[in-house]
Amino acid sequence: MITLALTFLINLNDYGDIQVDQFFITDGNIEFINWLVDTNLSKFQIKNFSSINQYSIEFLSDILIKNEENFGKLDNILINHGGIDIIEILLKSLSKFKKIDFKLSEIEIKEFYNNLTNLINYLLISNFKFLDSFILNEGLQLILITIEINSINLNNFQLKSNLKILNNCFNFSKLNRRISKVIINDSGLKIIFNLINNNKIKLTNSSNTNSDSIKFYCFNLINNFLIHLSTDDSERIRLIHKIINKDFKNLSKIISLKLQLLKLIEELEENEDPETEHEDTLVELVNANFAINSIILWVILDEQVLETHLNGHVTKLLESHGLQVKDIVTEVEDNAELLPANRKTLFLDLVEITTQNYL
Repeated sequence: MITLALTFLINLNDYGDIQVDQFFITDGNIEFINWLVDTNLSKFQIKNFSSINQYSIEFLSDILIKNEENFGKLDNILINHGGIDIIEILLKSLSKFKKIDFKLSEIEIKEFYNNLTNLINYLLISNFKFLDSFILNEGLQLILITIEINSINLNNFQLKSNLKILNNCFNFSKLNRRISKVIINDSGLKIIFNLINNNKIKLTNSSNTNSDSIKFYCFNLINNFLIHLSTDDSERIRLIHKIINKDFKNLSKIISLKLQLLKLIEELEENEDPETEHEDTLVELVNANFAINSIILWVILDEQVLETHLNGHVTKLLESHGLQVKDIVTEVEDNAELLPANRKTLFLDLVEITTQNYL
C-alpha cells in the first residue's frame, strides 16, 4: 500500500495538475515526510532493501526539490522542524554503500543511491548546517570510498553526482583547506587522475551526456586544491608531484584535454542554434578550460617547480602542444573579468605574477 501511495504521488506530481509538493512543503504538512524519513530511510538495510525504500528517497529527492520554488524550504522542514536528524540519517545511508558491489546490485538499489546523492547535493547547497556537518562527519570520506571501490562499476551519472558533491563542498563551504586535505589524504588524487586519464570518458559538446562533467569536476577540484592549500602544505606538495612526475605525463594529458576543449568551444561558437542547452554546454566548456589554464599557471609558479628549474620543461611541454605561456595568461585574464570580485582579484594577481616571471 505504501509503495502504491508513493508511486501515485510521484506520478500525480509528474503528470497531474495538482501540486503535490506544495501540499507537503508550502502548506506545512510535514508529518508524512517525518514518518517517511524516520521509518523508511533511517532503518533501511541493503540486505533487506525493498521498493518502499526506493520510492521514499525518490519522493524526497525528486518530487520535493525539482521545483525551484521549493529551494530552501525542504531543508528547513527536515533539519529545523522535522524533529529528526536528517543529517545523521543520510550519512548512515551513504555509509551502507561504501562496500557494496554496484555491478551486482539490483537496479532499485542503484536508483536509491542516485536519489540519495541528489538529495545530499540539494542539502549541501541549501543548508549550511548540513554542509558543515557533512564535511565534519566524514561525508567526504564516504564519497571517496564509494568511488574508489566501485570506480569501474559506477555509471557516468553516479560518478558525476559523487564528484558534484565534492565540488559543492568547495563552492559553498568556508572549510576549503580542510576539504582539500581530506580529499587528497583519502585517495582523492588517485581517483581524480585515474578519471582524467580514462580515455573511455569522452569530452563532447553535446548536452546529452554525463561524461563531460566528470572531467570538468576533476579540473575544478585540482584548481581548488591549488587555490586553498598553502605552498608548504604537504598535500599541495604531493599534488604538484602528481602533476609533474613521470615526465609530466599527467600535465601533458591535461594540456591535451585543453586542446580538445578549445576545439569543442570553437565548434559550439560557430553553431548558430541559440538553444539554451547549447549555451549551458558552452559555459561548462569555457569554465573547464579556465580551470585547466589556472592549473598550468599555478604549476609553473610553484616553488618546487621553480627551485628545481622544471618550469622550463613545462613551457617546452606547452610549446610541443602548440601553446605558449602568454596564450594561457591571456585566456585567464579574459575569463577573470567575469568572476566575482574576490576570485577576480585572485586570478588577476596570478596573471600579474606569471607575466613578471615569464613574459
